[in-house]
Amino acid sequence: MVDVIIVRHGQTRYNKSKACLGRENVAMTETGQMDAGRLAMRMKGIYADVIYSSPLMRARNTAGPYLGTHGTAKHAKLVVEPALIERDWGEWEGMSLSKIKNTRPDEYAEFMADWLGYVVPGGESFSEVQERVNAFLDRIMPENDGKTVYLSTHLGTARHIISHLLGLRPEESRLFWMDNATYTRIEYDNKTKTGTLKCLGK
Repeated sequence: MVDVIIVRHGQTRYNKSKACLGRENVAMTETGQMDAGRLAMRMKGIYADVIYSSPLMRARNTAGPYLGTHGTAKHAKLVVEPALIERDWGEWEGMSLSKIKNTRPDEYAEFMADWLGYVVPGGESFSEVQERVNAFLDRIMPENDGKTVYLSTHLGTARHIISHLLGLRPEESRLFWMDNATYTRIEYDNKTKTGTLKCLGK
């Protein structure tokens, strides 16, 4: 059994404006930084054996307060994991969906018709994100049997993690939502390849 803690990073200015935020390495807002500290306190008593983080600083800096406030967590290994990075939004980076709809109507229509398979110009599709997330999870779950694993990541990636561990279809990833600086907990059984959702967006 693996105790999986999935963390969404604290607020950024793009989150405030509801814009597509993927690979741009932006910092958290002051609110985001404070919320990351509060999240660490809410997670008091959860001691991770290993911490995997997206390489982007908003995810790494969200894990920072957790490492600083948890005694045994200070001894956990922090691993920067490229598979946990957010979707590459390519030319749509920093744009809201309403702006995309108004300025790139053809692209927007293609996206809405096939939101899983559509590859954003210069970016990637949701399906491609799901594939890299699945490969990462299938590798680390057996390696960490009997441990608690902390994953510091992004909303889109977190949704794919949740859907895969619960055995759902990729299109069902959109059924889940996590606010900034919240965590989701799943118990994953390596023997049966099934996950149990313990809490969502706490």
